[in-house]
Amino acid sequence: MSSQIGETKPTSRPLKQFYVWVFSDAHVGRDLKYGNGRESLADALRQSESLFGFDWDIALDLGDISGDVGLPEDPEGQEVVRQFGALKKHHREQIYDLGGNHDRSGLDEPPEWWWRKWIDPTGEHTKFSHVDSSKRRFPIEGTWERYSFRAGNLLFLMVSDINEPTQKLGRGTLGGNPAGVVSGDTFRWWKRMVDENPSSIIISAHHYMLKNTTVASGDWEGFRRDEKGEWKDFYHGYWPQGSPRGGSYLYWVDSKEDSGAFESFLGTRPGGVDLWLGAHTHTHDSGRHLWREVPHRAALGNDVH
Repeated sequence: MSSQIGETKPTSRPLKQFYVWVFSDAHVGRDLKYGNGRESLADALRQSESLFGFDWDIALDLGDISGDVGLPEDPEGQEVVRQFGALKKHHREQIYDLGGNHDRSGLDEPPEWWWRKWIDPTGEHTKFSHVDSSKRRFPIEGTWERYSFRAGNLLFLMVSDINEPTQKLGRGTLGGNPAGVVSGDTFRWWKRMVDENPSSIIISAHHYMLKNTTVASGDWEGFRRDEKGEWKDFYHGYWPQGSPRGGSYLYWVDSKEDSGAFESFLGTRPGGVDLWLGAHTHTHDSGRHLWREVPHRAALGNDVH
């Protein structure tokens, strides 16, 4: 029977859904060492592909795949690659990675050499990472520090965390040195990508959230006060020589502290970015972080409910 004008023609099959899985902070080496041999990355990959798992077309890894408090080294990189080998229904190139603060190398080492060698989103070190760029369904454009890829009308902007070049002490010396960092070149690239793609659905990803946008993303909210009113570790390690004030959010942009650069730019372009994805702070999904200042210093505190 032919359809009449005004009728909706039935479709033979439902529209295909596009599934994006977002994960982060696998901390592979640390979980393996202190978690009774737990394979944090491989376990998650196996679960996703299991009978009781879930569908995904691509996955976004938002950083901190390394778990060492010191500098990441080759053995952990080899272990990460081995655990990626747990994939059976998907291939490695369906996962798009960016670097977190624990993935940084030392200030006196080549920038992020460990992450570039073993995680390698651009496929420059296939011998070590086993990442083959020719197998990407959605090819990458850019560099290890900043790249984009398109999936239909979705534009993904992937930005890695780096060491702040103006600091004399950094990753390794200052443990995780948690304050988030983006270079001026990366920020200018990001702005241009947003401005030149107004018709795309833009999903922007960095290891850190923007300031005051989610749990513990404000000033000093990575830490707590002890009974003497001194700062101590809480969500993140407290290193007074680093940038503890911004330890929970994207704090350095173009070597400016607490620049508000991303926030200011987005404020002038409502709807310019459709979704910001971040990670870094480990807490329960129902967590709240409250911080208050009172006259007596010893009474300063952060409470999580």
